[in-house]
Amino acid sequence: MHGFEGKNDGDAARGAANRWWALALLTGIYCCHTIDRQVIAVVMEAVKHDLKLSDSYVGFLGGMAHALGFMVTVIPLGLLADRVNRVRLLSGLVMLWSMLTALGSLASNALTLALLRLGVGAAEGGGASTATALIADHFAPRQRGLAFGIFYASTALGMALVFLFGGMVAHAYGWRAAFLLAGMPGIVMGLLTLLTLREPRRGQLDDAGPAPKRTSFRAAFRAMRAEPALPWSIAGVTLGSFVVAAVFAWSVSFFGRAHGTDVRDAGLILALSIGVIQGLCLPVFGRLNDRLSRGRRDRIHLVTTCGLLANVPVELALFLSPTLPMAIAAMLLLGVTTAAWLGQCFGSVVSLSPPEVRGTISGITQLCTNLLGTGAGPLAAGLLSDALGGGEAGLRTALIVVALGNVPAALTLVAATRCLRRPETAGGTAVSAIA
Repeated sequence: MHGFEGKNDGDAARGAANRWWALALLTGIYCCHTIDRQVIAVVMEAVKHDLKLSDSYVGFLGGMAHALGFMVTVIPLGLLADRVNRVRLLSGLVMLWSMLTALGSLASNALTLALLRLGVGAAEGGGASTATALIADHFAPRQRGLAFGIFYASTALGMALVFLFGGMVAHAYGWRAAFLLAGMPGIVMGLLTLLTLREPRRGQLDDAGPAPKRTSFRAAFRAMRAEPALPWSIAGVTLGSFVVAAVFAWSVSFFGRAHGTDVRDAGLILALSIGVIQGLCLPVFGRLNDRLSRGRRDRIHLVTTCGLLANVPVELALFLSPTLPMAIAAMLLLGVTTAAWLGQCFGSVVSLSPPEVRGTISGITQLCTNLLGTGAGPLAAGLLSDALGGGEAGLRTALIVVALGNVPAALTLVAATRCLRRPETAGGTAVSAIA
């Protein structure tokens, strides 16, 4: 009897170790995803002057070029993630997008750099949907808030690393060296994942029973019609991504134009805000969201909605601050308020999705957030800045206007909450996900 208990205890310990090792690898991969995506934000001013570009074109490189490639592949790769070995798929993708990032160091003109950024986006199209589906099959529903909080803290870590070390490297050796350095870690992470991570059974920790082996795009839309809160949740995270992408993509340029800060010092400010502060706060807010929403699916957006609304005064304070210390304080506080919504908003979409179409719905979410959110945000800010005359005043006004987009983002999550309170949806997917 005791022998069997010891064996079960040992199996449980190994299972827990495997779960956390999987989460560590997936978090590391998403960190590389962020580094390779955001390296352009660190060197936007240098690229602008070196290649003689407008704010609009630099904004295109900073978001839309990546998003167009992402748009082409995100749905096919989401469908593929629901059909093939996800570990092998993710390993190949991270190595591909990392090599394309490193090749950016060789770009001789704006067109070449744009094509490489498009390639990075195309490869990254399957990254988040595959990783989040794997996390959902490693962690029980009651643990997913914490798991996704840790996973999305990789965004903060990646931003900290790329702004801190990317800024230092760009300051010392130029923007091309920053691209080369950014591409190296992902190759290592891809090999490590391929060699050490095993594919889990799909839906093994959900109550819906074993998932079918094949799914379809149509099945994902049927699931979204059956759970009305899903489209509203996707809209909320898309609008929030539009704002946060524009703010963070243009922050180095803003600090330089408004306060005379060089790329190294501006990178340090953003590394502290997005990396240290946001990274520490993401798991905390994830745990808080788990506690508040336990047994109450209509509360899964409570923390997220408050975070989006809190972003508005903080971002206005950032762009209206007359002095550098006040702007730095606002940027550091923005790390806290952004952490309140970022991980939980994406995690709620995953938890509301049935296991058999989780990768596809994650792909749809990533398509919306990357094309209409992180792709359009920096471009819109650049276009508006040029329309307002460019320079410090044009960029400041453009970012103030963009910051107001947090309000409609919060309102869409209020609409999602109203859907979750309806009796006819009380038995939906999220019941098991939040219980």
